[in-house]
Amino acid sequence: AATKVIKDLIKRGIDEHPELSAGGGDNNGMETKRINNSFALQETHLVEAFNLMAAIEFDKSNLEDAKKALRDLPPRKEEEIDPVTLHNEALIRMDEDATVGFR
Repeated sequence: AATKVIKDLIKRGIDEHPELSAGGGDNNGMETKRINNSFALQETHLVEAFNLMAAIEFDKSNLEDAKKALRDLPPRKEEEIDPVTLHNEALIRMDEDATVGFR
């Protein structure tokens, strides 16, 4: 039930604000334009929705789905990434690259 609401929120944010480049995954190694923490980004609550989806999937031991949720976040400059995203990235990637937890 909660995941359906989150997915609906994500879909609406992606549909209404394609300029945020959310939902793009890893773009097959191609460079993606980084966006600023704009009012539009804050208004969509995409960052919160993707982080919540990642946390839910992580809690259910669906590590690949949790990683996908984080990959689908709008691309931001490293200095603009919020503490919750950094925390989730550290938890989810700790087994494969422990240094990501210390950036």
